[in-house]
Amino acid sequence: MRKLVDAYAHALIEQAEHDDRYAEILARSRVIEEQISQMEEQRERRKARKRELGAFNKALKEMGPIMEFDEELWNMAVESVIIQVNGDCVFLLNDGIQKT
Repeated sequence: MRKLVDAYAHALIEQAEHDDRYAEILARSRVIEEQISQMEEQRERRKARKRELGAFNKALKEMGPIMEFDEELWNMAVESVIIQVNGDCVFLLNDGIQKT
């Protein structure tokens, strides 16, 4: 934008051409700003997820070997279980991973 303003100040550019170019640059700038905003949101979600997984991993290490069913651990790890017609089970884990 600065180049456009400088060009307008030092050259004979028609006002309409200047306005059109400025509007185009402004529109592109807004698109880029929106993309940056979305990337920052995604980055924050990933950082939060990393903290959650770190806490989960720490809890698992502190528990030691799992010798019997632990309902709390199950609830922390598993979002849902789908039992298919053929009897296979599909586990949807809280981190979005599916296991069969």
